[in-house]
Amino acid sequence: MWAGCSKPHRASSPSTTAEAGPYVGAPACAECHAELFQRQAESHHALTLRPGDRQSLPDDAKDVLVRDREAGLDYRLAPDGERLRQVVHRNGTEVASASLDFLLGSGHHGISPMSFDGKEWKYLSLTYYAKGGWDLSPMHGLGDAATRQKHAAGWPVSTQELEKCFGCHATRIGFRGASLDPAATELGVRCESCHGPGRAHVEAMRSKSATTAIENPGQWSSENFMALCQQCHNETATLEGTLMGIPEDPASPKTVKYHVYGISQSRCYTADPKNFRCTTCHDPHGNSPSEPAFYEAKCLSCHTQGVAKQAHCPVSPEKGCLPCHMPQVKVEKYTYFADHWIRARSPFAPKAQAATGSRQRLRSP
Repeated sequence: MWAGCSKPHRASSPSTTAEAGPYVGAPACAECHAELFQRQAESHHALTLRPGDRQSLPDDAKDVLVRDREAGLDYRLAPDGERLRQVVHRNGTEVASASLDFLLGSGHHGISPMSFDGKEWKYLSLTYYAKGGWDLSPMHGLGDAATRQKHAAGWPVSTQELEKCFGCHATRIGFRGASLDPAATELGVRCESCHGPGRAHVEAMRSKSATTAIENPGQWSSENFMALCQQCHNETATLEGTLMGIPEDPASPKTVKYHVYGISQSRCYTADPKNFRCTTCHDPHGNSPSEPAFYEAKCLSCHTQGVAKQAHCPVSPEKGCLPCHMPQVKVEKYTYFADHWIRARSPFAPKAQAATGSRQRLRSP
């Protein structure tokens, strides 16, 4: 919903058990990679799909009251054992409810709860936004008031749709009927999402084999590495547009959803693809810092005055790179992404502002 995901899910046969299959699960990696395992286990990737335990949700959930005035619906969250329940009232009478069974999203941008009653999956009408708290979900804006009343408990999701949705939020997904098969499912983006099935690797290392029997994306070309990230962070696409909607206009805010697409258009990448990729700035095993100075240091490692054959910024050569070249852009309500199409001046940059550390002012494009 936020990132424009479209990744084929890794499904296991319902008859395949975790013990017999090629996957071992992330905890097996801790045997040799304890520090990396712990850091990755606490990352946004690892937490992007998990059971809906109450402790995984913000503390303010008990005070939630969200109103859809047009449809005449009031939404609250109520305790339901170890979980919460979305309860819907109309004119003071309860008309629907659904348990928050799974949480889609780490909370870095938001959390969209999913419900499963044993037969049917639902995308709930409430979503938690990191910068806006609890409010109506992006899906809730689809349809008129009568449609929203019909789906007051949540929006039905087929297992086929769920496979595509969970495909980017899980390492692998398996179903028994409409239910998740625990033996064929690993929630969250864990080690084997990027490195592939790990059983052969574990066995090789335990036997002290010279063959590692595992993929190491860090040794791939930038093109192949970014294609891996691209499976979820945007569809393979061009400006002609795709099913996921990369628009024809490069100045459209919708392009900002597609991070790898933006990077691939940037001169930083096209001029030196061997030395510029997603991991130039982002830690693949943990969360990257949120401080602008961290990313500005990456920019200035190349774009510094006096460095031969490297352009430097004439407006603010020492700091303040991001507001002009990678500004934050609103892509959904309460939700902002950095523009990863690094340009001489992003079309989403402020029209004019004082340049930090300089008396000059930024020029309007």
